[in-house]
Amino acid sequence: MCQFQLENLRCLSRLLAKRKSDPTSASESASQGSKRAKVDDASRERDKTESIKPKKHVKEFVLILLCYRNFEISTSTARNAPNFTSGDRTLYILVFRKLLPAKTLGSEDFGRVWWQCVLCHKDLWNNGVHHRDISLNNLMCYKKANGEVVGVLNDFDLASLVSKGQPKGPQGNQRTGTPPFMALELLTPEGLKGEIEHLYRHDLESFFWVLVFFCLQYENGKEKKTGPLDAWVRVNTDQCRKEKNDFFSRIATFVTQFPSSNKKFGVIAYKYSRELMNRKMERNDCVVLGIKEPEELPEDVFKAMETIVRREHPNII
Repeated sequence: MCQFQLENLRCLSRLLAKRKSDPTSASESASQGSKRAKVDDASRERDKTESIKPKKHVKEFVLILLCYRNFEISTSTARNAPNFTSGDRTLYILVFRKLLPAKTLGSEDFGRVWWQCVLCHKDLWNNGVHHRDISLNNLMCYKKANGEVVGVLNDFDLASLVSKGQPKGPQGNQRTGTPPFMALELLTPEGLKGEIEHLYRHDLESFFWVLVFFCLQYENGKEKKTGPLDAWVRVNTDQCRKEKNDFFSRIATFVTQFPSSNKKFGVIAYKYSRELMNRKMERNDCVVLGIKEPEELPEDVFKAMETIVRREHPNII
């Protein structure tokens, strides 16, 4: 883990209200650079996050860095190997709440976790934390004492921290993401070359692809031995884009393959796919007619999805 990634976790932690939690899992990572952080130095990040105002959708639904510790002996020294002496690394132990993959849940619980992560992502984006790598594996969850399942948006390694100055970390036009879940526009040759800025609507489209993939490749929390979207994870980015375009052209056929437990999600996927295609046609019209493309505000893009979800499956909201 690089210093920027650790800084991301600290900033996210400061978004949350202070609360008690039992640390039940730990992970190891390494950080570039020779700086040695202390366990209690997260307070030094206060000035970097003063402008970020947490909302209820963020407080429970992001990964919380409970504590960490670094080891003064770098891994390069410990290994004592020539290949590791160039570029110092420091070993960190990071402690988080134990999380479960959302894909192991049943349909209803997955839907709630998915929507919680959509809301969390929106609030983070509006406060300058741009995730930019929405995928099925990055949706996690935990259970409260009363059995309630809570979604957690995970993996901010590729996130950008955007402020009034220059963004930190990957820039908005650098390609990031997992191809089966990336927005189609970012899978085009122009997108892959970094010529298209990564916008909020791209991440929200990724949430759409996550829902589609879960509904067609999983049933009752278990991955199918074979599914209609198997090719998406095997092919290269160019072929993946073609496969996903084919999904749009045959979406009615795909929706009929949704398991009975996921039928409501099939309707959501079908209606939101039409929303995506209509918006794409509007952007294409601007290009052909030589007029300026109207700005798509995150709130407007979100409202389009929220309206569909609220109408078709209000139980998950």
